This record gives sequence, C-alpha cells and structure tokens, in this order.
Amino acid sequence: GFWSKYSFTGKQWLTPDNLATPLNSYDLLDMGVTWSFDWQNFRLNPHFSVRNVLDKQYEVYAYVPQPGIAFYGGLSLKLGADPSQQKQGHCNQVIMHTQAGVSFVGEDQEQKISSQVSSAKKETEVFSTL
Repeated sequence: GFWSKYSFTGKQWLTPDNLATPLNSYDLLDMGVTWSFDWQNFRLNPHFSVRNVLDKQYEVYAYVPQPGIAFYGGLSLKLGADPSQQKQGHCNQVIMHTQAGVSFVGEDQEQKISSQVSSAKKETEVFSTL
C-alpha cells in the first residue's frame, strides 16, 4: 500500500548554554509504496520510497548537510507464505531482505557543503593556534 510521513523539527541548540547559533528548523516529507505477492511457498514484498520529497536542505549536525531527495527500493523474501503451513506450526521466516538507494545533491547544496567545510577548517585553525 501507499504511505507518507511528514515530520517537523524546530531549531536545535548546539550547546547547553545556547550561546552558539542554533541549527535551522526543517520539515520533511517521505512517501513510499509496498506490495505483497504470494508465490508458491514464498511471500515477495517489493518496496519503493522517496525520502525528502520536497528536496529540503537541512542539517541534523552542525556543518553536515543532509542529502536532498533520495530514492530507495528493495525486496523482502519470506519463506512459509502458505497459510496451510502456518496452521501446522511453521512460522514465516525472512530469508532475504535487500535495499538500495541513491540520493542527489544539487549545485547550490554542493556549494553550501564546500563553504561549510572551509568555515569549519578556519574555526579549527583558530582553536589550534590558541
């Protein structure tokens, strides 16, 4: 079936005394779809999801930008999908679960990463000379 998830995270303070500049707030929208097929004695569950559908730029940790829109897909294979076996005491057993994904970083996000890395290097140099 189809699913969606919306989350909002308010600005986050980095230090206990709240003197450092906080990370900006952000909201995310994820969506996906899953299917289920019974084939002989197996249950196949392919799935596909898109995370950060709105391609928001955000940080969970200072100077670590998170990926933009990302696509994931995978397959789960269970043994014992036949209902008659479940009545005999056999249980469903996951015998394979795979997932693969790809995310995209736009040019503006790439420039932001570069500027944040150079900013972090400058801060490190200042602290190391003290």
